[in-house]
Amino acid sequence: MNNLARRLVTAAVGLVALFVFLYALPSPSFYFFVLAAIGVASWELFTAILGGDRVAVATGALATVSVSLALFFLDRQPVVRWIVLAGVPIGALLFFLLRPKDLARAPARAATLVFGVLYVAVPLTLLAYLYMPPFGPTWVVLALAVTWVGDTAAYFVGRAWGKHKMYPAVSPKKTLEGAGGGLAGSVLAALVFKLWILPELSLVDVVLIGVPAAVLEQAGDLCESMIKRGAGVKDSGGILPGHGGILDRVDGLLFSAPYVYLYLLAHRLG
Repeated sequence: MNNLARRLVTAAVGLVALFVFLYALPSPSFYFFVLAAIGVASWELFTAILGGDRVAVATGALATVSVSLALFFLDRQPVVRWIVLAGVPIGALLFFLLRPKDLARAPARAATLVFGVLYVAVPLTLLAYLYMPPFGPTWVVLALAVTWVGDTAAYFVGRAWGKHKMYPAVSPKKTLEGAGGGLAGSVLAALVFKLWILPELSLVDVVLIGVPAAVLEQAGDLCESMIKRGAGVKDSGGILPGHGGILDRVDGLLFSAPYVYLYLLAHRLG
């Protein structure tokens, strides 16, 4: 089976699992599906950037999962959100203070821990917020569609017609043609939702959701590529045949999901 076939099979299996958790299982099953992705993605991230320090990797992954749990289940008042987020840098500094064997690198490693926790936990928890009232499963699918349809369109347009490199120092295979295809794919996905699934969306909503989501998805993809290049790894992991790791699959979503959630919230859609 070639790489493209593996990608398609993995995507099909993943989509079936996703829709089961969204529509067939009771709340908050979807959140725990997201939480599993948060745990694996954070483990992959910290493994790449913290190297062989297994204690730091495990602590970072546990902290990421814990922050997501706190934001999802304890965030009944705004002050809780701020307490949880303030605890992340404090906890990271205390962790390395108690492990003083490499003081020269401790500040940078503590900053890395804070970055990883916030980078993974907050955006994916916001995606899970879309599952809850006043939104619901269909709004989650909208956020996923404008991200992943754009990503898929960029991949196939780039393979077929890509000639002009977009950012070869970070991602040699990405092209301007592919980026244009991704932009069109995201807008088309939003338009399909407006026409057949979410008629309350206006054409302005279609553009203001689709275009920024496409740009943010591609920026998120490039940023994860930058992290991997800096860490000297090709893929974040190998759990998804043809796709790499969970972080490779959600890298664009980490940038686009918060935007879609905040846009829908600000415009009182849902």
